[in-house]
Amino acid sequence: MPHITLTNYAKTYGPLVSLKHGTQWLVVGSSPSAAKEILKTNDRILSGRHVPNVIPLKGSELDKISIAWTSECNNGWRYLLYAKLSFSLVEFLRSKEGRVVNLGELVFATVFNMLSNVVISKDMVNLEKETEDDGGMTSLVRGIVEVASAPNLSDFYPILGKFDLQGLRKKSIDLTTKIRSKWETILEERRNSRESGSSSQQDFLETLLDNGFTNDRIHQLFMELLSAGAGFTSIRFSSYETHNCMSLLSSLVLSVFLILLPLCCINVCGVGINYGTIGSNLPSPKKVAQLLQSTVIDKVKIYDTNPEILEAFSNTGIDLIVGVENSHIVNLSATQSAADEWFATRILPFIPSTSIVAIAVGNEYLTDDKLDHNALVQAMQNLHSVLLSRGLGRKIKVSTPHSMAVLASSFPPSSSTFATTLLPTMTSIVALLADTGSAFMVNAYPYFAYRDNPSTVNLEYALLGNATGVRDSKGLVYNNMLDAQIDAIRSAINALGFGNQMIQIMVSESGWPSKGDVGETAATIQNARTYNTRLVERAQSNKGTPMSPKDGIDIFVFALFNENKKQGGTSERNFGIFNGDGSKVYDVDLSCQFCSGNSEKTGGFGEKLSLRGPSVWCVAKPHADEKVIQAVVDFCCGPGGVDCREIYESGNCYQPDRIHAHASYAMNAYYQMHGRNYWNCDFKGTGLVTFSDPSYGRCFYSQQ
Repeated sequence: MPHITLTNYAKTYGPLVSLKHGTQWLVVGSSPSAAKEILKTNDRILSGRHVPNVIPLKGSELDKISIAWTSECNNGWRYLLYAKLSFSLVEFLRSKEGRVVNLGELVFATVFNMLSNVVISKDMVNLEKETEDDGGMTSLVRGIVEVASAPNLSDFYPILGKFDLQGLRKKSIDLTTKIRSKWETILEERRNSRESGSSSQQDFLETLLDNGFTNDRIHQLFMELLSAGAGFTSIRFSSYETHNCMSLLSSLVLSVFLILLPLCCINVCGVGINYGTIGSNLPSPKKVAQLLQSTVIDKVKIYDTNPEILEAFSNTGIDLIVGVENSHIVNLSATQSAADEWFATRILPFIPSTSIVAIAVGNEYLTDDKLDHNALVQAMQNLHSVLLSRGLGRKIKVSTPHSMAVLASSFPPSSSTFATTLLPTMTSIVALLADTGSAFMVNAYPYFAYRDNPSTVNLEYALLGNATGVRDSKGLVYNNMLDAQIDAIRSAINALGFGNQMIQIMVSESGWPSKGDVGETAATIQNARTYNTRLVERAQSNKGTPMSPKDGIDIFVFALFNENKKQGGTSERNFGIFNGDGSKVYDVDLSCQFCSGNSEKTGGFGEKLSLRGPSVWCVAKPHADEKVIQAVVDFCCGPGGVDCREIYESGNCYQPDRIHAHASYAMNAYYQMHGRNYWNCDFKGTGLVTFSDPSYGRCFYSQQ
């Protein structure tokens, strides 16, 4: 629909308008406050696009390989930022002072080159020629964008999809095939050079190949990146309106880079934790949310749908997995209406402000022979159907946590299978997970394996230490028990015939108690600290396992609190990192230098600790190229938003009057302003992180 028409609608009906076309909703925001609600407050719930009929792949397939069409962030991608091309554009514009330039095409070409440099270390478009590229790639990508954005009857009325009345799907397939053919040569050349040992590239493509990405997955990524770069029509409109204001244009270009380049959002430091509430002296959910916001924890699993907790975590940026109590499963399995009522009353009122990403149906339900196992499968199916009917099937996943007892045996890991009595149920559950792109949840506790067999299990092996190693029958070597437990689950899934389905495994619980009963000699504060410290490091590493070294594992530490009302032995009440009163049981470093959050965190619920660790600054490398350094200063003091008055002639940091000194001040101010993330001290390779305070005299280098 033309932008002018939408503008006129806004004048008549207000800044937030919703229009319905067949089964699809179009929401138009046309004011700063509406844009903030869409792009910031509710960005997660609105980030999953409807997949147009012209896209050749189905939603469940795209979830596994896509960025633009994926329903949620997943552990296939890391956060990337690449600012080199922004400086190139600034330098190019400086060289064209006093001359007429096509700003829209320059932005287009710069975004294209930014992406191609990230991927293959080469420019695809010459800024001097602006729109020319070798082989017509830009025109092909523009064609993809035009086809994908064209009004399509098949999207409004899905029943018409198989007819492709407008021929848009056919055109999309043709364009996609042509684009893929252009990348095929590049991919094969790179693979051949790697095999011969002659490849010296260190770019995004090399990283993808190192991590075992298939050509299909790489092609899909490349096409989406290029399409995103070509699709910013708003850049052009804004460019024409602001051609007399270079500062505003540069800010616009920077904003485009910051929006586009966080490809998908694995937090490099992200760790999950289980938040149980079976205690009489626990802090309020609001205090808990405030604590976790400024730590490495970016995802929390709870065991019910406590409304106070769901409200407390709204707009915190922390993802939640909510639970269905075992006692509710039979009711949810009865009818889809029952599941819909449960969802409408317990979940719907809190989304999208609370980022609920999954529903854990029950907890270790299948280990109780007295329960109806078929009810679990039906309840999961009913809840997924409810999510689909509400347009949330790709936003919120449905799974169920299992104990290791679902296995017939867990060793050797590469030959494990599910218990014979559970095979029909497990087959149905795994099939549902594969079809919906949901993770297989397992509660994996090396502690219990050691407790039950202390004479045969090495303590260091159970504590995730780099033990001598255990070799299984297929030659795989395991240096810690958790990896062996994960691969045992993976083998059992493969044995059901789902080895090619890319089912993610999530460790939904793992921890070590700090206190136990007689006979639980390993339940000590020292062992709990050791295990959970290593577990957090394991979660942050994004490493795989011997069977699947390229597939990172989401891990949820058990638990946040000691819960004094839990049933069972002493150890059951002492898995927490914190006591019920909020004090720490032992020290586990939950800070992260590269994570976003407040500049301070509470070590307990009052004690202040430094979140960022040691003091750190960003300065210019001593021998960095002066032309590049000058561009850095122009960038930081202009679109970067740094207050550079201190390095002006009357400022405290003007002397020494050298470009490297001025650049160090500007770079550090930018680095501190933007969260002290490592990528914010790169500056085209000219920045250097230092732990020595560069302040001198009355020249003070700020610190977050």
